[in-house]
Amino acid sequence: MDLASFAQMPEPPGKATATAILSRYVDTTAFRYYWSTEELRQPDLAFRPGPGSMSIVELLRHIHGLSGRSNRALSGEPDTPPAGGLPAPIEDLETLRRGTLENLAAVRARLGKMKDEDLERIMVNQRPFWFFLSGPLFDMLGHIGQVNSWRRLAGNPIPKRNPPKGDAPKKA
Repeated sequence: MDLASFAQMPEPPGKATATAILSRYVDTTAFRYYWSTEELRQPDLAFRPGPGSMSIVELLRHIHGLSGRSNRALSGEPDTPPAGGLPAPIEDLETLRRGTLENLAAVRARLGKMKDEDLERIMVNQRPFWFFLSGPLFDMLGHIGQVNSWRRLAGNPIPKRNPPKGDAPKKA
């Protein structure tokens, strides 16, 4: 998968159906995540604004986990830890970044094949579709905003771009 495909958002869907709106939300999340992690430096990963806060790498791991939960929710896979416990935390930025964007691409692809009535069948930990929305899906965007803030505080702000239009930064 070419990560650069997330640098710009695709054209919006032609019709405002429930699945089209969710698809656009996932497109927006992937676009914002792409730019929140673009030009992120290895030394930035340890930054945390205070002792009770997650570091940038901890936020990225959490976002990765949420993207995986979202993907599993749409695939019908159980949302349980694998046998033998959770895998070791991913430390490598590119592995985290690629895995998260691949999960979001899979979520987007699954939504693109769904009908609106299919949404009622989505379950996360035996909870209905609404938990998918207010849980992992919406939580990701809040944490992406935290990454943006932490980067600014660490002295490495995200590249300027136009999120409402979904445009990549202009080259100087």
